[in-house]
Parts: sequence; structure tokens; C-alpha cells
Amino acid sequence: MATGGPHQHARLAAAFRGRRPMVSLTNPGFVAGERLPDSVDAVVDVLAESVVRAAAGRPFVLIGYSSGGTLAYATAGHLERSLGVRPAGVVLMDTYRVDTDDRDQSRLMEQLTVGLVQADARFGMLNSAALSGMNRYFDLVPRFRLDPVQAPVLFVGAAEPFRPDAADDGSWQARPWEPTHEYRTVAATHFTMIEDRAAVAAEVVEEWLGTLAPRG
Repeated sequence: MATGGPHQHARLAAAFRGRRPMVSLTNPGFVAGERLPDSVDAVVDVLAESVVRAAAGRPFVLIGYSSGGTLAYATAGHLERSLGVRPAGVVLMDTYRVDTDDRDQSRLMEQLTVGLVQADARFGMLNSAALSGMNRYFDLVPRFRLDPVQAPVLFVGAAEPFRPDAADDGSWQARPWEPTHEYRTVAATHFTMIEDRAAVAAEVVEEWLGTLAPRG
């Protein structure tokens, strides 16, 4: 998103302070002077390189919120298939698997986009470079390779709708992509999951991390 960035994850990261080191990676193309990525391969190459450098040979888990989960999942797959590096786990936080042919989902994505921009507008980060980057990623996100990964996956879903007029059938909820994904919910909306309820979401993630088998 145009207003996304490390600040967006500050509350979530704060909940892990003193327990686990965290690094917030930035996506290429959102800063003035940066080139827009010309392909999904260009994005995952940059992110994979950043992950390997930040991990420095230590076990690591990739966490992605909203559409960032798509990038985290695609990067995990790239690390496994192309670099022989397996993440200890992947966490998808209320990440919808984009289906451009689903009109209902398209409308939902539009509502989410408006909500995210409105929520983050207070940071004053909207500028032409960021908007150009967001527009480019709108084109790229549906194209990322999202084949199943070997790493265990936790899917953290929002238990509360982000709009008061949401349907009662749960059609607004993001759901796990694969039967093997562990599914847990947080008493939060898509937005409050990393805001007022970030500490609660972090505890769900921390509990799951504790179930992962240690790697030798």
C-alpha cells in the first residue's frame, strides 16, 4: 500500500520486544528514485536476498500482513525452490488469496484498500512515488507464484468484520489457502489486528511459534 512500511508493524513488533528479534523489510518501488519492479521475479529476488542477509544463517519465520502475506508466501516458495533455504515457518495475517475473476472479492478488496489508505493517511506518507508503487503492486499481486510451501504455515484471521454492513455469512473473512495451514482467529478486524489488537495477535503467533520443532 502507498502508506505501508515499517511503521505499520510497530505495534506488532513491540509485542515481541525482548523475546524475538524482528526485521521489517521494505518492498522496492515505493521511494522516490527507486525503479518500479518489472515482474514478480524482481520483487521476490529482492525480498529473498534481504531475508537471507537479515537471517544471517539463523532460523527465521516470515510474517506478512494483508497483501504483504502474498509477498511473504511467494518469497518463502522462492527461497525453498531456488535457493534451498527453508523458513522455519510462514505467518499470513488476514491475507486474501486474490482472485481477479471473483467480482465480490474485487469489491471487498476495493473497500479494504480505501480503509487502509484512510487509516494510514495520518502518517502523511501519500506521495506520487508511493502511489505509483501501489498501482504497480496492484498489477503484480495476482501474478505471484503461490504453490504450497514446505514450511509450516499459520493463518491468522480476523474474527470481526471491518465494515458494519458486512454479510452475516462470513463471506468477508479471509481463509487459509491450503488444508495444511494452521488456522487461528483474533478478536479483531482486518485493521485493528495490527493496531489496537496487535498484542493479542502477537500472542497467537508466539503460541504457534512455540509448537514448531527446533531445527538442528
